[in-house]
Amino acid sequence: MVQVTPVVKNLIIVNVIIFLVLFLPFTSWLEVFFVLGKSNALGFRTSEAFFAFQPYQIVTSFFGHATIFHLLFNMLALYSIGVPVEMALGSRRFLKFYLFCGVVAALVLAYLDPSNNPVLGASTAISGVLAAFGVMFPDSRISFFFLPPLKRKNCLSARR
Repeated sequence: MVQVTPVVKNLIIVNVIIFLVLFLPFTSWLEVFFVLGKSNALGFRTSEAFFAFQPYQIVTSFFGHATIFHLLFNMLALYSIGVPVEMALGSRRFLKFYLFCGVVAALVLAYLDPSNNPVLGASTAISGVLAAFGVMFPDSRISFFFLPPLKRKNCLSARR
């Protein structure tokens, strides 16, 4: 088993702390598991009035999560693919890359998604880390929960 790297570990800790601070004191346990609670203040929507938007929401949007399952699956993905990418890039470059991916993907998603739902969760940054993982480790096997492991090369060669 690979030890967790420093930036991945700290990102997981920060995400969990933010979730606990926003949800537990103000929300029932039922809401923690099933509905969007107080964390939508961290996300942002482009369809609301301009004055409702705060610039800090661009960054805080990928540290807030809607439910405990949302948080758990994002942190599992970050742990699974973030550790090897951080080991390859180094901690400082990985953190810059993670924050860049989160900001850019959140902005793109907010402006392309026509729904009124807030952009929320680490999925935006983790998507960029997943892309980097695919480029850096093309022969690695990736398994998504109940699906059998897939090799990137096999997925690409099937298209040709």
